[in-house]
Amino acid sequence: MKPRPITEADMAYWFDVDPESVVYAADDETFQPCPAIKTRDREGSPIGSGLVVRVPYALNEIELTHLAKGGTLWLSTWGGLPPHFLEVQAP
Repeated sequence: MKPRPITEADMAYWFDVDPESVVYAADDETFQPCPAIKTRDREGSPIGSGLVVRVPYALNEIELTHLAKGGTLWLSTWGGLPPHFLEVQAP
């Protein structure tokens, strides 16, 4: 699973929360740059932070097969577990 580039369709999907396309990158070459969309929080969000960073991921055929067979999707974070969630957007 890798972050994929931001598309016009992505920007349109998040139109109601003022999307801004950004790329996050580390100062060194340890991590690859990560395309993302910064948006404001949706009204009524339980967290209410004001800022949400959204990263679209592309799964390869092997990962999709594992998930279809009941595999597990892991989320790993460094330095703790910030508020987050994973979601699936219909094609």
